[in-house]
Amino acid sequence: MQRFRAAQNTLVLCASTLALAPKTVILVRHGAVNREAAGLTPDGLYGGDVDVPLSERGEAEARAAAQFVADTFGSKVTSVFASPMKRAMYGAERTVEALGKSMSVEAREAFREVRRGDWVDKSIDQVSKEYPGEDMQRFLDDYDFNPAGGGESVNEVQARAKKCLLEDVLPSINEGECAVVVSHLFITRSLLSFAEPS
Repeated sequence: MQRFRAAQNTLVLCASTLALAPKTVILVRHGAVNREAAGLTPDGLYGGDVDVPLSERGEAEARAAAQFVADTFGSKVTSVFASPMKRAMYGAERTVEALGKSMSVEAREAFREVRRGDWVDKSIDQVSKEYPGEDMQRFLDDYDFNPAGGGESVNEVQARAKKCLLEDVLPSINEGECAVVVSHLFITRSLLSFAEPS
């Protein structure tokens, strides 16, 4: 049985197979980013795998999420995983601090944001003009569609996120324990796609 619930801006994924005390995976998306600090244009929509730092607001959001996780799950948290990208690592490191535990953040490439290929730093209009037939709607509707220049499909993102969840994150915790995964929009959506409301 799998279930999830929303708690403020933190999503919780519980995964278990007929267990009395499920293993819980807490999903946290990074906070608001500072596109200019990474040299991205203000109107460029697609950042994806560009290593953009958090803005001041994003850092405050990360600290608030970390405190929420510590207050809500505390001693049950035994591991913290993250995308290796700065914006996710900041939140993961704040989570470890808020928990007050001596543990390291486990960075995983599998939790990196979707690779956007040639769409990086382009606006919706630019993508439509430069790559006829390619747009975000196609990306969301056709899970096998790869954007120009080596962009990943939704299915590719889901496959790597699921593999890491099943082969790395869940085996790292015992029943009744929690793991935290701090990552990105499409990774969070991908991991949630494996949950079933109950």
